[in-house]
Amino acid sequence: YEFSPLLITPNMNIEISSFSETYDQIMWLPNNREFAVELYDDTAQVYIAHGYGAETIINNMVIQLLIMNGYLNVEDINSGKITEKVNRETIAAAKFACSKRYREVTDEKRAGRDK
Repeated sequence: YEFSPLLITPNMNIEISSFSETYDQIMWLPNNREFAVELYDDTAQVYIAHGYGAETIINNMVIQLLIMNGYLNVEDINSGKITEKVNRETIAAAKFACSKRYREVTDEKRAGRDK
């Protein structure tokens, strides 16, 4: 098996996952879907890990996307308090964008295997 590194720590993974039940509701706020579409374009540059659960992979993509767009910096990863640094609307939009990209990539891989 090939090693697939993660930026996300276990505590950050729990923090983002525990927030997930409200992220669908936040996506209905005005302008949040449009913001998610803007972030989605950047997900093409995000590393997609493999060998982990889907939630962990998506949360790892979220961290990368937030760093790429200046919402987090590397020092913030050490502190592990994402929701103190980034507002919930931004996290929800990033999670929406990364979930969409992850589904597309995994669907493409499945379609390639089915041929």
